[in-house]
Amino acid sequence: MSVEGMQEEVFRMAQVAYQQGDHARAAALCTEILAACPDFAGASYLLGVLALQSGDVTAATRHLSVAVRNNPQSVDYYQALAVACYQAGELQQAERSLRSVIELAPGQVDARLKLAALLREQGRTMDAIKEYGVVIQLDPGNLEALFVTCLLHRQLGDFQVALDGYRRLLVLQPENA
Repeated sequence: MSVEGMQEEVFRMAQVAYQQGDHARAAALCTEILAACPDFAGASYLLGVLALQSGDVTAATRHLSVAVRNNPQSVDYYQALAVACYQAGELQQAERSLRSVIELAPGQVDARLKLAALLREQGRTMDAIKEYGVVIQLDPGNLEALFVTCLLHRQLGDFQVALDGYRRLLVLQPENA
């Protein structure tokens, strides 16, 4: 068996350990993999997820950044990195990671919602409205995007647009009227 094949087998063992809740074993196996094969993105990703779950956002960001660097086509890696960066207060890096997810998967509604919320949190209201608008185009019944868009238009004093949006919400959710 090749070195790569052996590392793949050890990684499968790490995934099983993780799924069974044996996080210490999963971390040890990933560390073993990275000692032999530092570019093994899956091991860096799993270590990042474990660090994120334990609240160590610094380690999570470090491991997930390596995972993304070694596999820049993984939507999951970018999404996890966005969460870690957000929790670490690295909002620009979180935004870049979410934009990478969207670039790789333009129809990814969840990433667009997170990006819109991040833009809103940063006070970038027009950018947030634009992103929520894309969500609404992709998923016309997305209540979160519709409702927050109404709130943002109301905050901007654009009451007619907000009112039209609220009416649309009532059509989608008449039991809440």
